[in-house]
Amino acid sequence: MGHRISPEKHQTVADNWPAILQAIRDGARIDHTAASYGLVRADLWAYRNGKPDLVAAWYDAIKDSADSFVDQMVDVMSQADGNAKGARVKAGILQWIAEKRDPDRYGQRTRADINVKTVDLTAIIRDANARLAAAKEPRLIEGERINTADADNARARTQQAITHATLEAAGLL
Repeated sequence: MGHRISPEKHQTVADNWPAILQAIRDGARIDHTAASYGLVRADLWAYRNGKPDLVAAWYDAIKDSADSFVDQMVDVMSQADGNAKGARVKAGILQWIAEKRDPDRYGQRTRADINVKTVDLTAIIRDANARLAAAKEPRLIEGERINTADADNARARTQQAITHATLEAAGLL
């Protein structure tokens, strides 16, 4: 069971919800923002629980806060007079927060170019099947006496199978 919120606290959150979201957008800490209204973080969670529109507004504010952290990072770096190492560390933390809050704009990007080439093997397979069918026809053996009419028929059937397969592969059948 989640945190229960009293009717008074519920009303406090409801009255101040736009200001709370704006504070979050501006980069304020959630616990500090809640405390400034006499609340705790769990009160904010309980208030928005089960209300998709409030949850969406909350996450939009979190995402928008990334800009505030980037602004703070720029300020830290511009004021890094004598302590460049400390400023770099602080700027790195602010950058990390911005990346987590809005990964689409501030996250590490990896670019992948993918070229997929497809090969249609249908025509090749049909030709191979036609050759296989032709190979199953009776074969002439050297020195064997044959009936020329049978040989002509076999040759015609082989040629017909190859022509048929070629026309199919070309999409003409």
